[in-house]
Amino acid sequence: MTSGMDDGDSNDKVAHLVVGLFLCAFGLSLLGLTVVRIRRLMRSASDASVLRRFLAAHVPERSPAVLKTASISIGGASLFGMTWTMLGARFVDRDLHPDYTVFHYVTHLAALAPYLFVGWTGWLEYKRCLPAESLRAALAVALWAEALLWAEHARSKASPVGARLHLDLGILMGLTAATTTASVVVGGGDPDRSPTAPFLLYVATPLGLVWQGAWFLTIAVHLHGGSEIPTSGHAVALFVLEGLGVLVLGQLVAVYLVREWRRQRPEERRGLV
Repeated sequence: MTSGMDDGDSNDKVAHLVVGLFLCAFGLSLLGLTVVRIRRLMRSASDASVLRRFLAAHVPERSPAVLKTASISIGGASLFGMTWTMLGARFVDRDLHPDYTVFHYVTHLAALAPYLFVGWTGWLEYKRCLPAESLRAALAVALWAEALLWAEHARSKASPVGARLHLDLGILMGLTAATTTASVVVGGGDPDRSPTAPFLLYVATPLGLVWQGAWFLTIAVHLHGGSEIPTSGHAVALFVLEGLGVLVLGQLVAVYLVREWRRQRPEERRGLV
């Protein structure tokens, strides 16, 4: 028996693929928005720190357009996922698993419900019914819930590789939840101290979302058949390599911003901070 074929049906494969693509796109969009905002600040920067000015202007989020778009995207994607979970299992897989009960669907819906809560909370923040940072705080709650759900979900997998893949997903959710929580608590940081730590915590969330998306895609490839990951050791190796890839992505963004700063301010040689 192959390592991955007992771990999911076609509905599961499509679900992992769609979630992975959404998380990658959403994380990259947030990262791109951060880059664009920093570039705008560079044009009018003087002696003040660009990172400090970024934190003061955008943490917490003050743009109604960003709050609205993020809320609709997260909430809409969650509703689509919940609908697919209920209808796709019946009409795509044709009830290939007659032993599935209502509790099978409850566990899958529980993985999506926290993000529906994030979208709803963000909408209330957009409407000014909740204070600033409510969306990011709700995202931290959702990520903690996901960490618990995926770590437990790993225990239900028949193969060691499937268990390892989903356990690593839970670990990744927990890491992103920790950085998001710390970012919400720290906020824009102390104006009298270095802005580096608050800024790194802030960008850790979109980078974590990209890593989660890449790992969901890895699981989708594993479930597809013909490309199964042979052992749990290989799964851990892929996890580490993808993490390094995300760190390199962050480094490339930093290098681009430093070069852009030096291009606009040739006399400055002290970097962004």
